[in-house]
Amino acid sequence: MPIDEKIVFSYGWAPELHVLPVLSYLKELSDEIPFKYLVLVDPEARMKGLPNYDFMEVRFERPPMDRIYTYLHASDVCLIHEERSEVREGEVVVSSSVLMCLGALTPIVTSDTEFVSFLDKEVIKYRNAIELKKVLSGILKGKIDVEETLKAAEDYVRRHSPQKIAKMFIELFESL
Repeated sequence: MPIDEKIVFSYGWAPELHVLPVLSYLKELSDEIPFKYLVLVDPEARMKGLPNYDFMEVRFERPPMDRIYTYLHASDVCLIHEERSEVREGEVVVSSSVLMCLGALTPIVTSDTEFVSFLDKEVIKYRNAIELKKVLSGILKGKIDVEETLKAAEDYVRRHSPQKIAKMFIELFESL
């Protein structure tokens, strides 16, 4: 991946849900700011209606986690778009993609939905296309300081590390 190029990274198994809804806004942004939109897509995904834009690169692969982290470390921002979903009373939803990527300490920009309601400063949320373009533009131009977001993400990852969670379970089992 080119080191001198700004990179917005997304991945997912359902590009029609995670990529297509934001693509026209990213196209508009690419007319103002040069960047590469790198998208990893499951090789078995059906890619109906995906335009072929110059600023966009689609790679069909199902990489292991360490390779996803390689992409994240090479990227300026990770874009994780989630559509709102119906949540039934008593259900809790979380974005496993966001949680999986937090530890890379690449700024995550994500739609403000119930999937990330439990996160605050750890990610940068947007509610609509105007906010999405404003946030991405600010990050890519260096006008939005992401240090507070990255610090909050690091703190969250430390507090919820597998070692700490495992220790809590062991202590719970030993107390029983």
